[in-house]
Amino acid sequence: MLHEKSPRAIFMVWAIVVVLLSPLFILFLPLVITQTLFYDPEQIVVLAPSKNHGLITWSFGILFTILVMLALKRNKWTYAMTGVLTLASVATLALSTLSYVAIHPEHITIQDYTEKRHYNMNEFTKVIYEYGTSERGRYQFITKTGEAVYIEDSPQLEFEKRSKIYRTALAHDLEFVERPYEGE
Repeated sequence: MLHEKSPRAIFMVWAIVVVLLSPLFILFLPLVITQTLFYDPEQIVVLAPSKNHGLITWSFGILFTILVMLALKRNKWTYAMTGVLTLASVATLALSTLSYVAIHPEHITIQDYTEKRHYNMNEFTKVIYEYGTSERGRYQFITKTGEAVYIEDSPQLEFEKRSKIYRTALAHDLEFVERPYEGE
């Protein structure tokens, strides 16, 4: 009995492992999911919105809570609560796979959970890239009806992909404007 491992210690060790490894998963999992599920070789870029990272953070937070609950006390109510929390964690993780932004030379697709918006490049009149010194940049694609489609800048949009967006705008006779954020 002296050499048996304590369930409390095992659950606490797993909770610590989750805390230590979760930043890697939170950072890279949305990128891997979008590049795996929504990849098309003709696309310029597929972006994971920042809300996907937030949902994965919640999912790992719930998983940590489950492990701590099991470490502190194990009875039928704890098991029932951890079952419900496990379903919530899996649902939150699944929800984080449903949003993406895809920029293709012929169209832009914005999937936001259950709502999917698709814009052809010939629907736009202007592309504005706004940048700031303390803020991330963003692209504004202005439609002929005056609607603005905002796409936040991302580390995935390196120089080559930015130039592809610029060339795509020129190929479709769209006005391309690069300017600092207004008010700076």
